[in-house]
Amino acid sequence: MSLEGENWINDSIISFWLEHLQQLTFCQNTKLLFVSPATIQLIKIGDKKDIPNILNHLGAWHMEYIFFPINDNDLVDESEGSHWSLLVYSKNDHTWYHLDSQRGLNNKHARCLMTRVNAIMDGETPPKFVVTKCTQQDNGYDCGAFTMLHAQETAKKAVEKLHLDICEVNRLEACKMRIIIQDLILVEKHMAQNKRNRINKTYQMESEKNCHYWRKYRCNKGNKCLFKHPKLCESHIKTGECREVKKPCGNYHPIICRNNLRNEKCNYGDRCKFRHINREDSREYNEELNQKLNNELGQKNLSNYYVSEDRNRNWQNRNRGKERYNEGNPMYSEFHNQIDQQYNDTSHGENYWYKDDYSNSDRRYENENTSHQTFLERYPKQREVCTQIGTMMRNVIEEMAQIIYRKNMA
Repeated sequence: MSLEGENWINDSIISFWLEHLQQLTFCQNTKLLFVSPATIQLIKIGDKKDIPNILNHLGAWHMEYIFFPINDNDLVDESEGSHWSLLVYSKNDHTWYHLDSQRGLNNKHARCLMTRVNAIMDGETPPKFVVTKCTQQDNGYDCGAFTMLHAQETAKKAVEKLHLDICEVNRLEACKMRIIIQDLILVEKHMAQNKRNRINKTYQMESEKNCHYWRKYRCNKGNKCLFKHPKLCESHIKTGECREVKKPCGNYHPIICRNNLRNEKCNYGDRCKFRHINREDSREYNEELNQKLNNELGQKNLSNYYVSEDRNRNWQNRNRGKERYNEGNPMYSEFHNQIDQQYNDTSHGENYWYKDDYSNSDRRYENENTSHQTFLERYPKQREVCTQIGTMMRNVIEEMAQIIYRKNMA
């Protein structure tokens, strides 16, 4: 690894550091641009016609300061050179600043890059080239570390609008740069691992959901699908409702399209997110179900009625409520007994609750008005009380009507 011992720092480490400065350290300042070594090598030895497109893609013309790490490699076949330096362009000063930690060893390569970029710049006078007085290295392998330190220090001065003629850094910080880069790489690996863990967790959560295509019709992926394929309720997907009577159905009930269920037509067609019912399958399933009910119950006339335990239970609860009411009000018990006797004498018999919509319950109280009159005749005291209440209410209404009339006339 290039960060261990006295190894030279390669272009990937410098690119990592410049990206760290761009996205984290100076992320709030949008007038600084740090160019990667690979892009600089393309500008320096590539075709001159491609340089405007490269700089336009980077948005270089809108920046006030542009940082170019320079390498002394002029050959396309070789991957790396032997020395690093920093070239900074200041738009405000209209000047190129070159920071070399080994006494101008890279001046030739820095001027080569400057000449290529100046050729596409607008303006009569070309920018000046200034060699910045910077801290020099005392060994032969820390040029990359000094280049990264010079980039950080000059960026701070650029933010503060200071001149870049001088740049001094601590040599001990250059020795610590390798450790700092290693720590940053470990942090990046930890963040990447956390991101992968979040993705895996999301994948597990998504795999627990039901497949969208399986809810609609079929999934072409089969066992390779990431989502669940639960067992569908046959009655629900063919008729739009579950016909299980005795116990709750444990199968999956997908949402049925309302337009398809009510109007037998959906404007969305295949793009609809909900399941559509095939009317022919629904009719066949209903016929099979009715035939099955007829065979089990032995009654042919039950095909038009569907009796559930819920309706029977509701009717029983209603009878219990009527009995409790009669116990607390004995005066009404005789009336209810007369009505029950009338309906027991009819052709419905004891099983009249098979009819839909409780139509018989409305008939039970069709003679309520006449029974109320007989009740008042039998109990004169209650009749007097009702008469008094009616007279009081009539007087109150007449007084309110007179008040409203007076206000309207005023």
